[in-house]
Amino acid sequence: MPANSFLPRQLLETLVEESSSRVVMNSCLCRTVEGCNHYPLDLGCLFLGDGADQIHSSMAHNVSRQEALAHIDRGMALSLSPTIIHSWFDATILGIDYKKMLGICFCCPCCCTLQGSVTYGPDSFQESVKPIPGIKVEITSDCIGCGTCLETCTFNAIEMHSPAAIITSRCKACGRCIETCPQQAIRMEIETNSSDIQHLLMSIRSRAQIN
Repeated sequence: MPANSFLPRQLLETLVEESSSRVVMNSCLCRTVEGCNHYPLDLGCLFLGDGADQIHSSMAHNVSRQEALAHIDRGMALSLSPTIIHSWFDATILGIDYKKMLGICFCCPCCCTLQGSVTYGPDSFQESVKPIPGIKVEITSDCIGCGTCLETCTFNAIEMHSPAAIITSRCKACGRCIETCPQQAIRMEIETNSSDIQHLLMSIRSRAQIN
């Protein structure tokens, strides 16, 4: 699995449907520590897998598959890109089995180190975030050139070429622009049968042991 990659909702839905357990943190630790005033503190990470049940009930609560998907949709509606995390550091802090957990984090650009690095850091930081092979984002003929997507894109991967915007090679396929486009003129194509996508899902499943 590429390091520091974002997952689109279609793949997230597959993981949620297959998960043995689903737990949502009661609050986002990063936003709470930073005292975030821009995004809701109660939009915490979503953890999948057997290890999620080990998180103390004072810190998180169990959710159904439908509630987990609604949580994902809430984050995406706020332009918070779902990011897969599988870190021993997080597992240690939460007291859970590293081999049986998969975290989905909704990082904000103001409080997240990764988001801040790619937004304000040198190009090398942006290059460390890899798009997932088999996923393509494109702007359709419905685009009216309003510029909303340019303001949304963390990676400066969209340019305006009158009368419409275009997606450049800097795109990481995070999907934020799709959620915010008022004309619904941006779409994501996922080659679900491609070997790259299947390899990705197998890698995530094996790490998290959630199916």
